[in-house]
This record gives sequence, structure tokens and C-alpha cells, in this order.
Amino acid sequence: MNNPQQADTAHANRCRRLWRWWGNNNKPPRLLQFRSSKPFILWVCAFSVFSDIFLYGLIVPVMPFALSDRIGVEPGDAQKWTSILLTVYAAALLVGSPICGWWADKSNTRQVPFMFGLLLLAGATLMLALARTLTLLVVARILQGLSGSIVWVIALAMLADRVGSKEIGAHIGTIVLARSIATIAAPLIGGVVYAKVGYYMVYVTAFIFLGADIVFRLAMIEARVARKWDPSIGLPAPQEDSVVEKSEGSEKAASTPRDDCFSINMQPRKGRIYHPVHYLPPFIVMLGSIRLLLALWGCIVIAILFGAFEAVIPLFVEAMFNWDSFGAGLVFLALLIPTFISPAIGRLADKHGPRWYVAVGYVLTMIPVVLLRIVTRNTLHDKVVFCVLLAFCGAFCMFFEVPIHVEIMLSVEEKMRQNPKYYGEKGAYAQAFGLGNLMYALGLIVGPLWGGYVVESAGWEVMTLSLGVMCCAGAVPAAICTGGNIFTIKKDRSSEVKGQEEPQRVSLSVEEALPTPSSVQKPDSDAIRVYSSAV
Repeated sequence: MNNPQQADTAHANRCRRLWRWWGNNNKPPRLLQFRSSKPFILWVCAFSVFSDIFLYGLIVPVMPFALSDRIGVEPGDAQKWTSILLTVYAAALLVGSPICGWWADKSNTRQVPFMFGLLLLAGATLMLALARTLTLLVVARILQGLSGSIVWVIALAMLADRVGSKEIGAHIGTIVLARSIATIAAPLIGGVVYAKVGYYMVYVTAFIFLGADIVFRLAMIEARVARKWDPSIGLPAPQEDSVVEKSEGSEKAASTPRDDCFSINMQPRKGRIYHPVHYLPPFIVMLGSIRLLLALWGCIVIAILFGAFEAVIPLFVEAMFNWDSFGAGLVFLALLIPTFISPAIGRLADKHGPRWYVAVGYVLTMIPVVLLRIVTRNTLHDKVVFCVLLAFCGAFCMFFEVPIHVEIMLSVEEKMRQNPKYYGEKGAYAQAFGLGNLMYALGLIVGPLWGGYVVESAGWEVMTLSLGVMCCAGAVPAAICTGGNIFTIKKDRSSEVKGQEEPQRVSLSVEEALPTPSSVQKPDSDAIRVYSSAV
């Protein structure tokens, strides 16, 4: 008789312990401070991005063999289908990013779409492991692209919720670092595991990382949820003056769109009961910001550049240096390892603002990209020069890739200050980062086509020149508009200086401005008598 009762009691105790782990309205969950802390949320977001890129790259060396051995694609068509699958992934990433951003901003918690993205990734990985038809492979790649859009958008939005604009650069730099490590490690591990252990062990490795990702995501408590029990957790109120120019603004910065640099007026008008813009999602309204559009340009530039390199460099080193696929893979280390400086660049952007890092980064990146044209011979000197130039390309790209994400957040905060009722308490960070992810996906589609077409039609030299011109094209607009219109900012500064030089009487208090009884002129008694007699 006691055994069933003891079993029920033990089960109830386990349920209570599990309930305490998640928390309720009266009691906070266990380890709330740790599970909602900045370092832990950064770790979870970075690991989720690492897992997404790792699973994407893990199967890259395996896919040609899977196409020929398991699906029966002719060896001559393997490269074509590999390119098609990569394009399908980028297209799903492009379509899913703005939708995911809108969903994440409208939902009460970002955890739900975050976990949904992980389920999509697990399903896509399982389908890739078991696929024996091209249709199943295409569907799996679509799911993988949708998962990637969710992971990137929500990871950046969660960081924005937790750390705010003052520290977002350093944290995004860490996310970029995780992406670089996964990009380097995944193909190497996938190739070694496939060669030594076999096909299915590659996917066993993938599910090990997925399992760890599930544990971390379930353990994390996002800032929105943590504020139920501790209001001090999470994003502080938007700063009155943007971190970009700490002493530039004035009190009217919160109400005037001077920071938006020739902004297109798509904001909902105050005092109107009806206006068509009210029915548009915020990510469409935000496209009226020239400042945000320039940041999105940076997203597509970095994606086109890396996409073109991925498509062209393997063929170039094979034709120029007679390197095989292993050598072509190793040469990308020269491009990726310098990107490890991204956290340091992020901290600098937090401290000084993104304007000049973005503008100078465009110009610096153009130089080694154009100089790649001088590699024309199969000599040791040219091989060294080629690798060094790629290293400079990777390092200089970080000077604008990380700061443009800081600028995306700052421009959204400016929009939210201008019209807080329209954007609501939940804000629009996820939608803004969704637009950035959309442009990055578009660049992944355009980049290989750009690089391949120009090399085929005009040659290597023209291809590097065209990419260099693309990089430099955004330098001047970025210098003018990133962080706000630089000319308007200088005008505001001069106005403030003139205001400080005015006589002190201009800034009298209300009490000082009111007349005192002694200063009020008494009416003339004779005039009053004349007026009375006239009446």
C-alpha cells in the first residue's frame, strides 16, 4: 500500500523541482541571476550561431560523395547540384529573416521561435542524413536555411535586449568570432570524420552539438522573461544621446529626425487617428531611414565579397598554383583567421561609435581586394602575396562588419524614440536584424554569380577591381550618415555653443521671470477718473 503512495510522492516532488526550475508567478526560477546574466546569454547565443554554421559546414565535404554514392547523381553533375543546394539555402535564409524578425518582436518571448528554429535544424539534419532523393535534400536545405534565419536574428535580438547599445559591439564581435571558428572547424572535422569513421558518424557528430545546444537554450532565461522577477535585468531605457556621438546631440534629438540623415518620412504621424503606415509592419517603415539603409548596404557588401571568394578562389588557385581541393581549403584560413579580431573592433565601436570604423573599413578593404590582381604567376612570391592579401581582406572587413550591426541597433533606437507608441514596448530589434540577415542572404546569392560571371567574361583582374569598387562605394555615404548626419550634428554643436554665450537673462527660471509686486507699475488714478466719467 505504501509503495504506490511513495512513488506518487516522489513523482510529485520531481514535478515540483522541475516547476521551480522554470519558476512561476510567485517564485523566480532557480539560478535566475546566472541564467539571465550577460555572459551566459552571450554564451548561448554564440553557441547557437556556432552550431548553425558548424552543421552547415560539416556536410560540405560530404555532400559531393552523398550525391554520387547515395542518390546516384552523375559525377559531372555533382558540382551543379551542390551549387543548387547552396542557393536554396540562401533563398530560404532570405525569405525567412524578415518573417522571423516580425514574429520575434510580436511574441511575448523570443524563446519560443528560438526553440522552433532548433527543431527545424534538427529535422533538417536528420533529413540530410537519411536522404536518398534530390527532393528530400532540397527540402532539408530549405529547412536549414529557415533555421539559420531564426538563429541569427533572435540571437542578435536577445543580446540587444540584454546588453543595450553601449555594449552591443563587443558582444556581436564575439558572435562573429563564433561564426569564424565554426566556418574553419566544420569542414575539417567533417572531412576527417567521413574519411576515418564513415558517413553516418558525421551526422552523429552533428547531433552531439545539437544536444548541447538544446540544453543551453532551455537553461537560458531571456531578459524579457527575467524582468518579471527582477526589473533591473535587461535593456535600460534608450539613451538620450546616441553612443555614436556622445556629446553631439541635444534634448531635441529624441523628437526630431536629424539623426536620420535625409530621412524619408515614413513614420506614423502623431495625432492622426488613421494613417496607412499604422498598418505596415515596422521593418517596412524602418526602410525609410537612410541611416539604416546604409548599414544594410554593409551587410550585402560583406556577403557578396565572401560569396564571390568562395566561388572563385578554389578555381583560381587550381588554375594558377595547381593546388588541389585541400590546398584550396587551407587558403581560406588566411581569410578567416584574421576575423578573430572582431571582438576588439566591437569594443572600439562601442567606445568611439561606428562612423569612422565603417568608412575607413570600406577603404582599407578595397586596397587588398584590388591588389589581388597582381598575383599572376606560379611562384612562391606570388603565393605568399596572395595569402597575405587575403589575410588583410579578412581583417579589414571586420572594421565595417561589426560596427554596421552596432549602427543597425542605434538607428532602430532612434526610430523607437521618435515614435514609441508605434513600435511598442517590445521594440523592433529583431526586425532590424532580420533585414540585415536578409541582405546578407541576398549577398550570398549575388556573390557567387558576380564572381563567376565576371571571371568568365572579363578575367581575374577585372573581377577583383569590381569587388574593390563595390567596397569603396559606401565609404563617403557612411562617413556622412553613419551615426547621424555629420553636417547637422556640427550645426547643432555650433548652436549649443552660441546658446551658452547668450546673456544669462535668456535662461531665467519661472520664478525669476514672474514680476515682483514692487516692480509692477501702479495705474494712474487720474486716468481712472477720466475713464469712469466717460462711461
